[in-house]
Amino acid sequence: VSFDRAIIQQDPALDKTRPFDDWREKEVQLLEEKLLDRGIERKLVGTNSYKDVNEYKEKQDLLNEIAVLEGKVDEKKNEFLAISKNVPDKNLVLKPKRKEIKTEVVPKMFGKPEIHQKETGNYVFTPKQMEQLETIVTAAVAVKKDYERLQSMNPVIENEKLREEVYQKTNENYKLKNENKELRSENRDLKDLIGDLRHEVGLLYQSAKDFVKERTEGVRAVKNVFKELVDKVRERNPGSEFERLYKREKARERDRGMER
Repeated sequence: VSFDRAIIQQDPALDKTRPFDDWREKEVQLLEEKLLDRGIERKLVGTNSYKDVNEYKEKQDLLNEIAVLEGKVDEKKNEFLAISKNVPDKNLVLKPKRKEIKTEVVPKMFGKPEIHQKETGNYVFTPKQMEQLETIVTAAVAVKKDYERLQSMNPVIENEKLREEVYQKTNENYKLKNENKELRSENRDLKDLIGDLRHEVGLLYQSAKDFVKERTEGVRAVKNVFKELVDKVRERNPGSEFERLYKREKARERDRGMER
């Protein structure tokens, strides 16, 4: 109700019986006119022919923009309706539980003290009445703030700002999606490269092992010489793929020894 009064004050030409619907239709019509200026129809079902993907993307983004703006309008209306439910449509009448009485005891030199009672002008309310009053006052303050905000702004300018904000966010989201796609592609390429490098290191590891075997006599001597080679590699490049292959091979040898 408060929202309807606010938008009627901004545009007295609105339909008094359904001001919000009339205001919303005008805003949607304004968006349609702007879309038509760009050569885009609002009712797009996806069967139109487009020159390229970018043109299709632009039109879809603008249609999404309309949907977001219409959603914001509905959300704001629901917010006002929720607040307005706590504001009574007629004058609030709270019946006090009783009047506040102040009791004064006047001592006397002889006899019982005199007791005087008089009204303070205040009223006593039940906790439930006070809670109801606080709820109504809080809702009224919220409605008043939004009402004053609506009075101080131009709805057309405000909606232009919202449309521009949505358009900027849409472009930003589109750019982020492209960047994410590029990063995924780079990640796949790096994984392929790492796989190739690991394969090459595996070949080098086996070649080095065969080279030591061909030029060293005795199994123990081969193991010692090859371990010295692995240690030198570890000194220059700790945690390398070469070292990892050596550790894996030693672990397999220990497992085979335990099986025996």
